[in-house]
Amino acid sequence: MAQPSDIVSIHLSIWKDGAFASANPNVIQASAEVTFKASKAASQAALLAKGLTVSSVELREGRIKGKLKWSQQNDSLFIQLPAGKRSTSTVKIDYQISLTDENNLAYIQKSENVFALNAMNTAAEMGMGIPGMWFPGARGDRFKMKLDITTKAEENIGFCGSEEYKVNLPNGLIAHFWKTEKEIFPEDFYLIIGTFKEFDAEELEEEFELSTIALKEMKFEKAKRKVMPYISLYGLTEGAISDSEYAVVDSLSAQDFSEYFLNKEDLPTISKEQYQIEAALAFYIENQDLQKASEKHWGTYSKLKGADWASKIMRNKWDNKDSLSVEHYDKVLADRLVSYQKSNSDLIAVIPSQQLNTAFVKPIIESRALPMVSFSYRYVSGDTALYVMYSQDTIKSNIYAFPIKVIVRSGDRIDTAFKLVDQVSGELKVTFPKVPNLAKVEVGAYFPGTMTENRPDTYNLFQLSKAESEEEREEALIGLFKTSNPNLFSTALGIAMDDEQSRLRMLALDYADNLNAAGQQKLKDTIIALSENDPNAEVRKKAKILVAKYYGPK
Repeated sequence: MAQPSDIVSIHLSIWKDGAFASANPNVIQASAEVTFKASKAASQAALLAKGLTVSSVELREGRIKGKLKWSQQNDSLFIQLPAGKRSTSTVKIDYQISLTDENNLAYIQKSENVFALNAMNTAAEMGMGIPGMWFPGARGDRFKMKLDITTKAEENIGFCGSEEYKVNLPNGLIAHFWKTEKEIFPEDFYLIIGTFKEFDAEELEEEFELSTIALKEMKFEKAKRKVMPYISLYGLTEGAISDSEYAVVDSLSAQDFSEYFLNKEDLPTISKEQYQIEAALAFYIENQDLQKASEKHWGTYSKLKGADWASKIMRNKWDNKDSLSVEHYDKVLADRLVSYQKSNSDLIAVIPSQQLNTAFVKPIIESRALPMVSFSYRYVSGDTALYVMYSQDTIKSNIYAFPIKVIVRSGDRIDTAFKLVDQVSGELKVTFPKVPNLAKVEVGAYFPGTMTENRPDTYNLFQLSKAESEEEREEALIGLFKTSNPNLFSTALGIAMDDEQSRLRMLALDYADNLNAAGQQKLKDTIIALSENDPNAEVRKKAKILVAKYYGPK
């Protein structure tokens, strides 16, 4: 499982000058010891590392030290932890900060006498930094921080804490040791290095008002980054929000941000309804509160406009999720999870919302690894029980806990039961009064993962003959195409060739392209009839090709 975000402390070391500093003036060498709680055994830690180039990760727990396996994916750093329960874990991460990365430039200020990271925080009431930008971290965590930094002897520093002491080093260098008095968020961090005698925030603000990037521009850039992903997600234009709108957005918390757009009447060029759905997603992603996002924001949006507009866009993006940017993927996934809850209220009822969030929603959001689960069925007549076997593929994903609905049909009677999947593999016993003609598992249309079934041929045959919807008949037909029984295969083709939907008749003809001799003879009259009388021209054309192949002159 992935370690939840619960960082306790960060000990940050930065080598601006000296023997350990980078020879490249556009790179800063740094190291961070991150300590986080571990309420139970965790196999993986996930941290944000925006624009950081990680070179090494080590375990640091008392006398226990050693290299750890790790990987970087986009803005995330995944660290494999050793087995064993522990109350806390500490990892040491060596990395470099690029001073020329375009994502960092707006947060780096330089003048003749001063170099600063997140200088805007010296005058801002709330932190405006980006979690994970200067050191690995996690959004939403409060932690205490220590800072060690080596500079030239004539330089001092400003930091969001207080100085413990400093040490004079050879070669005209000095080592500064600082710590925060209280817990901070990662976005509160700032570091100022300069030749000033005493750090003064007001003087610094004056200094940067004359620089190429002023504090006001910093606020604008932050607000723009906060809003633009929601605008571009829906294919809207960059000018959809005015400069004055960005200024308002910048001053809002995540909750106020969504409330502002939810209630705003006078919008520039896009509709209130579009803002509302974006606000719901913004609230959910930043707070990871599925219930509030669903009930308070999504519900209001649906009453006003309905979900058709959003659903069409989001369904298309979900179908092409492999090509989405990281920012858009997170929001489309959030939409999927919110829809999963809202459209499956009876299904979700079997697992408390907090448990669902902890065991299913948060792990998906944090790891972006979607569940892959397969089901099979076995009926035991002696105890009138249906056994539903399941297996989660954990090679590329985590172990998730989520509800399923088991549906059993016996003649015209339909029974349902709700169960919980919460292990790598397991067997769920469901007792029904009659022998099933058909059994299936449902996880809901918006289930954010892949579900496969291995059903008995008799179940698929019953569904192909009795199902009212085209989608269900197609599902059964595709299942029967996998059968190892050649007689049953040709029987299924014959049923599908008589289907009222031309798409299913065409699908059956496609699969009839390699029939054995018995199957050719069994389906001869049906295929010839389709070639001559089918109302769909494409079906007639395909059937004529099979007639020529199987029944033409020899």
